[in-house]
Amino acid sequence: MKPSTSDVITLMDIGLKNRVVGSTALNERRSRSHSIVIVHVRGIDFKTGYVLYGKDVRDLMEQLASLKDTIARKDKEIERLHQVKDIQHHETGE
Repeated sequence: MKPSTSDVITLMDIGLKNRVVGSTALNERRSRSHSIVIVHVRGIDFKTGYVLYGKDVRDLMEQLASLKDTIARKDKEIERLHQVKDIQHHETGE
């Protein structure tokens, strides 16, 4: 079964209901918030049925982060090349 958006919202509601709030004497002088969030991710390939847990998911996330960085670098390079092209266009009057 493929999880839906409402499944995620339901889980977030459960987390909100289980939220714990505490205070100390320092809270009267300082206002500071800290949150701890634990997310367990399970990936499923719906074609093969292969399930990714733990380290497999972390490896996949690292690969995605690396790909995102590569795309960002390429986008900057493309933007720079467009700027050079615009400058050359203005210099030559074409």
